[in-house]
Amino acid sequence: MTKINASKSTAKKIDASLTKTKKKAVKSVSEKAGKTADQIVADLEETRNKIADSVAQLEDYIRPADVVSQSVDKITEFFVDEKGQVKPVRIALAATALLAVIGLFSRKRD
Repeated sequence: MTKINASKSTAKKIDASLTKTKKKAVKSVSEKAGKTADQIVADLEETRNKIADSVAQLEDYIRPADVVSQSVDKITEFFVDEKGQVKPVRIALAATALLAVIGLFSRKRD
């Protein structure tokens, strides 16, 4: 629900800023580009919709719960194969790396 509200809010802000300059821009661009005002307005609305969609996708991508979920999935894929079996070699490598890091930190304290 929050995502939808944020996306609508963002779309409204973009729409408001476009509305302020739309008349001036449409007249100027239509004279230079040889397009009708309706064509330019349609182009602007399409661009606004694309921007709003991009913002919504970014919101989804950076949502903390999704980031955590993606990280957990990547870690699980590293240690578990497609059949759900644990990959012992990967566990051993991770344990060795962890012990090496612990050994380095304990050495610095002595």
